[in-house]
Parts: sequence; C-alpha cells; structure tokens
Amino acid sequence: MAKVVLSAHDQKESYEKGQPNMFLDTMLRKFKKQVEAEDILGECKRREFFLKKSLRRREKAKRAKIRDIKANKKRKRL
Repeated sequence: MAKVVLSAHDQKESYEKGQPNMFLDTMLRKFKKQVEAEDILGECKRREFFLKKSLRRREKAKRAKIRDIKANKKRKRL
C-alpha cells in the first residue's frame, strides 16, 4: 500500500509514535473536516438534479412556511 505524505513533519511524527496507521487516520480526519467545512456533500446533493428557478423558489417558500409554523407552535407552548 502506497503512503501519501503531506509533509515531512507528519511522516516523522507517525513513525516516532510507532503507529503506522496513524498517518492515514490523521489524513482521513483532516479530509473529513475539510469536506464538512466546505459543504461539498451538500453542494453535490443540491446539484444532483436540475431544478428550475421557479421550483427552487417554491420549495424555499414551503420550507420557510413550515419553519414558521413550527416556531409558532413552540411559542404557544411556552
């Protein structure tokens, strides 16, 4: 299995601690954080199917209405 090295410092640390898989785990953790921070998966889901602008607006309005109804119910309970 080939080992990808981001920097010499990371490689040195992984061998010093005696855990050969640590570098891969660290790299995967960094990758997951970056994907979440940039919202890459959300963007892929939004672009999966083409929606006309009017349908996007209608969907947005529907979500806003549902959000408003939930907020009103919550206010009434308090």
